[in-house]
Amino acid sequence: MKVHETNYYNDEKLDEIRENARVLRRKYLSYKEAELVYSLTHKKILELADQCGAIYRDGNIVRINVEIFEQYLERFHLPPGQYDAYGNIEAKYLAQREGK
Repeated sequence: MKVHETNYYNDEKLDEIRENARVLRRKYLSYKEAELVYSLTHKKILELADQCGAIYRDGNIVRINVEIFEQYLERFHLPPGQYDAYGNIEAKYLAQREGK
């Protein structure tokens, strides 16, 4: 009996994954690539890259230095429990439970 082998990913999907990994390893990204990598809008990418000095321009070619940009983004990192999106429900529950 011959077992039918199926690939979880087809060749096109593997090529796409390899290309995405190659883009992620780059030192410089275009605006469009940065939008995809960081899931931010074009306007927000421009704003943040300008604020941190990560923009490199050579004529019509504009690139963002990934190292500088990521160091700048780390400044916005919040420790666990600091984001108050829902009024920090867990902290309020624990405070009520402890009688504070």
